[in-house]
Amino acid sequence: MKNKVYILCAAIHYDDGQNHPNQPVETGIVYCGHRHGNIFTQLEDWTKHRGTQGFLTSTGEFVDRKEGLTIALEADQVIENNLGAPHIGLFSEDLY
Repeated sequence: MKNKVYILCAAIHYDDGQNHPNQPVETGIVYCGHRHGNIFTQLEDWTKHRGTQGFLTSTGEFVDRKEGLTIALEADQVIENNLGAPHIGLFSEDLY
């Protein structure tokens, strides 16, 4: 039986005609968010500052890398021995 495809979150594809690594499109960038309005806010704020890298939790909360690591370990999403840089916090590579 095939796995069903499901919607993960809202997304906006901005096609600047360039190839960017780790994008699900040939050219441009895909921005994601809980709602499309969240993405529009991100795009406006991106030009002001780079921000903090982190994660969205299943409750919609943004957490930094260190708090993300704590949450992911408690949720058994990663194997502690396989963490790339636990002194920095969680990396998406630690999850999948």
